[in-house]
Amino acid sequence: MQNKIQVHLSPEERAQKVAELVEHIINGGSLHGWCEENVPWATVWGWMSADPKVCEAVRNAQVGSSWRRVEEMMAIADDASEDYTWVTDEDGTKRLILVKENIARSRLRCDVRWKLVAALAPSIWGTKLAISGDPNSPITVVSMSDAEREHKIRKLLNKAVGRPAKNRLNGNGAESDDENGPVE
Repeated sequence: MQNKIQVHLSPEERAQKVAELVEHIINGGSLHGWCEENVPWATVWGWMSADPKVCEAVRNAQVGSSWRRVEEMMAIADDASEDYTWVTDEDGTKRLILVKENIARSRLRCDVRWKLVAALAPSIWGTKLAISGDPNSPITVVSMSDAEREHKIRKLLNKAVGRPAKNRLNGNGAESDDENGPVE
């Protein structure tokens, strides 16, 4: 189907198109692919921008399709049917060889799907970072002014480059002692 700009859709027609789009996405299709065949991307974007319910329906469909993509990854990883092939040597001997290109392609297909599901549903599939500490001494967040932050950074940098306390530079390029201010 030609990608035609559909400016005037009735609310019923639009609801029908959104339902088709959501079904397409849940069944493993892409928003881009559906737009190529049905309604231009700009029109769909306009629907999503104007109506939070449309945006939420499309988003929920994408999250739901992430489970399908994970199952696809499992099937791709489990399928070894193209990983080996028989070749016949010049002397007529047959031997089984590993087809590294097929394995690389399978890995790429899984990696792309993994990145997609991590982006579509980060709370489910994204990388999680756990920060923990001593229960008796919990992690605290300290707020600092810009001047305090700058002083702390300068102190760490001076320490990292090994400047003696009396030869350290302050923010103005003058020598200072971090504890007592400018060196006289």
